[in-house]
Parts: sequence; structure tokens; C-alpha cells
Amino acid sequence: MAREATILDEWEAFVGNFGAMRIPVHTVTRRACQLLSVTGLGSYDAVHAATAEHLGARLITHDRLLARAVERFFGSIIGRSEEQHGSDS
Repeated sequence: MAREATILDEWEAFVGNFGAMRIPVHTVTRRACQLLSVTGLGSYDAVHAATAEHLGARLITHDRLLARAVERFFGSIIGRSEEQHGSDS
């Protein structure tokens, strides 16, 4: 539980100064469906990855499976501090 609290604290510190942006899900649905079939991601993760790709934004996650899939298929949109959270290898 302490790890989750730390992650939430880091997330709130990171996004605290940014405004929200709404992206209609239909904007990324087709790409999310493609990602479901080629990455093995679940539907929520595929929508997150497709949205990040659509925006040209970095996807920051502590989810190891999502991080690996995104690194493999997108490379530069993944962000994860290996120094803080250790290597997944």
C-alpha cells in the first residue's frame, strides 16, 4: 500500500500544474483496437496508449506490462524512472 501511495503522491506532484484535456474516445478507438491485437494489452491500456500516441505525449506508467508493450511499439512515448523503481529485467 505504501508503494501505491508514493505513486499517487508523485502523480499529483507531476500533474498538479497542468490543466485537463478531454479526448473523445471515438478519436482513438480504431487505433486502440489495432493495439489490442498486436500488443496483447487490455482494452483500458490500449486506449491509454492510443491516446498518448494521438497526442504525441509521453505515457508515464508504473505498470510493467504496459511499459514493455509501449516501449516495444512506440519507444519514445514511454517514461518511467528506472533509477527510482528498479529495472524490470
